[in-house]
Amino acid sequence: MSLFRNALEPYGLWALMALLPLAILALYFLKLKREPIEVPSTYLWRKSIEDLHVNSLWQKLRQSLLLFLQLLLLGLAILALLRPGWKGDRLEGQRIIFAIDNSASMGATDVETENRLAEAKKHVIQLVEQMDSDMLAMVISFNDEARVVQNFTSNRRKLREAVEKIELTANTTNLLGALQLADGLANPGQVVEAESNVAIDVGTGEKTTLYIFSDGRFQDVKDFSLGNLEPQFFIPLGKSESGNLAITAFSTRRNENRGDERQAFAQVSNYSADPQKAVVELSHNGQFLDAQEVEIPAGEARGVTFSLIGVSSGKLEAKLASSALTAVGDALAVDNHAYAAVNDSGTGRVLLVTPGNRLLTTALATERIRRYAEVEIANPEVLTTKEHQELADNGAYDLIIYDQCAPEKRMPRSNTLFIGTLPLDWRTTAQPEAASEEETDETEATGAGEEEAPEGDEAAGDAEGDVVEISRVNNPQIIDQAREHPLMAYVELGDIYIRASNIVPPALGGQVLVESTNGPIVSIAPREGFEDAVLGFEVSIFQDGGEYPNTNWYRRYSFPTFLLNTLSYFVGQRQDGLYRTNLPGRSLELRTKSLAKQLTVTGPNGIKEVIKRNADGSYLFHDTDQPGYYEILDGEQVENRFTVNLFDGQESDVRIATAPDDNPDDNVESAASLHIGHVEVAAESARPARKDLWRPLLLVAVGVLLFEWYIYNRRVYL
Repeated sequence: MSLFRNALEPYGLWALMALLPLAILALYFLKLKREPIEVPSTYLWRKSIEDLHVNSLWQKLRQSLLLFLQLLLLGLAILALLRPGWKGDRLEGQRIIFAIDNSASMGATDVETENRLAEAKKHVIQLVEQMDSDMLAMVISFNDEARVVQNFTSNRRKLREAVEKIELTANTTNLLGALQLADGLANPGQVVEAESNVAIDVGTGEKTTLYIFSDGRFQDVKDFSLGNLEPQFFIPLGKSESGNLAITAFSTRRNENRGDERQAFAQVSNYSADPQKAVVELSHNGQFLDAQEVEIPAGEARGVTFSLIGVSSGKLEAKLASSALTAVGDALAVDNHAYAAVNDSGTGRVLLVTPGNRLLTTALATERIRRYAEVEIANPEVLTTKEHQELADNGAYDLIIYDQCAPEKRMPRSNTLFIGTLPLDWRTTAQPEAASEEETDETEATGAGEEEAPEGDEAAGDAEGDVVEISRVNNPQIIDQAREHPLMAYVELGDIYIRASNIVPPALGGQVLVESTNGPIVSIAPREGFEDAVLGFEVSIFQDGGEYPNTNWYRRYSFPTFLLNTLSYFVGQRQDGLYRTNLPGRSLELRTKSLAKQLTVTGPNGIKEVIKRNADGSYLFHDTDQPGYYEILDGEQVENRFTVNLFDGQESDVRIATAPDDNPDDNVESAASLHIGHVEVAAESARPARKDLWRPLLLVAVGVLLFEWYIYNRRVYL
């Protein structure tokens, strides 16, 4: 810790400052320039001689209160310029980047200030106040996207204003984006100030200190090289014992027993150390409908189901009653509400492209399936026709099921389910070869196969260019499934065997739905406003003119349940609102029946935004930052509805991750470290701010100046 910090540059100015006290003293020794005066009497000679003595340069300095006050005033000013202070760590580094997390979890109120973001901003501003005049700093805010709030500057006022402008969002967190942005801006040759248009030389190849202010609600960043970035400081904000109740799923679907009725399903998660009771209240267009109580064990989730008899199209809202929030000490408010849209009923359109899979076509011919959509069946040869390509490009289908085939040129403008094959974005030109007929017969007879087939040379790339390795395995054993996802609701897979399957890691932003001993075999991932679900294994395979089962799943009740879930999830979106998994801040490609050149979208705040139709017939909507209910208007007519919700367990679990306790007896918890590439960044408590004294010193100096003015005026007028 340094007691004084230089605030006057260059140092040569201190030499001039040191001359000021001498100049003040000199004023008290200067002789007055007097004109000679002839007097008629020697009576005045003595008075004139005394005046000359008073202004003599070498006389003894007489006591003067004004001189003392003026010297005191100058001393206080010099001391203030030295910026004295105590208690606090000196800001480290000459070039600094402050990265501030403003994602949804930073709205947690388990800190001394308004929320975690306000706490982060307070600490950053305190660090900015410690900057020397030769330091440069930049401010970055990040959630699922990162942006520069203030470029490199030494102007502390601009940095403070930039930090104050950062606002809380409802978005998720992605530290990688912030690191990539910081890495790209850490070492420019020059930075041009936007306001003054003056270029500042910040050098190249210099080390840049990175301060990360966040609650750590993100995964470790792998395969990232820090280069000249030095993330020496990760300051986690929040508490490890913070509790939170959250609605983590809310959707509507048809009643399985009565096809003319709908149901609403809400899932409540308990992110605390104790069991909790929660009351979920349901309203339709602002009118109360029903309420249910649910008991939730610590760290688990439970669901409630509401009947929607007589509910027409409009807005559904589920919220947690305040009594439960008070009991748990709920730290985050944004996930206490959830929204769902109910649209007018209609029949969807589904296309099944299959080489003749009897097991699949039979399962899709039930009465329950027909409640959602009419299923059209086509041979894979249809994929090469111009007519089909036009229908796929125009979004004519709500869902296309590709059984052991795939589109040749481009993905359709619809949701998809791939069975035994992969989307274009996930695969290379080579596909795994199907098992032979002899192996199939042997598997059916024994119920088991070899541990693992030889790996193929396949690789699948996602839309961002990342490569996902794909392999073919025999007899994978299912070990886990994502039961919370609507596709896997009531689907039990513990008693099935699979002869052979592709291993299908999801593309960027996707989720594993079924995990096997060899890796994921069922996955789902978003694609430009649509979703692609991939079933790694075939239901049956075709060889030598025959059809052979690849699994015994078709004999279980869970198989038609999975298909029903698929149509309910993908096709039911037309009735239950577009894209039920909309997350805040994500752009949406809206699909409607309208062919109008422009549509109007009304957001939760009532603000209307006009969006124009693209050349491909879609409407791209970006302003989804606010959770809530949105309406798509064609003129004055409501064309469709959709909602935006924070359904993200990582954001809702606001408890700070703690490091393993090497000494359990000390009862002291420490925040977990952050790993960036191969670098471990230790979590530190918010560093105490340096307490500067220059402001109170200047106030004292102003008081001395006023007192000196008062004394001077009294001497004049007495």
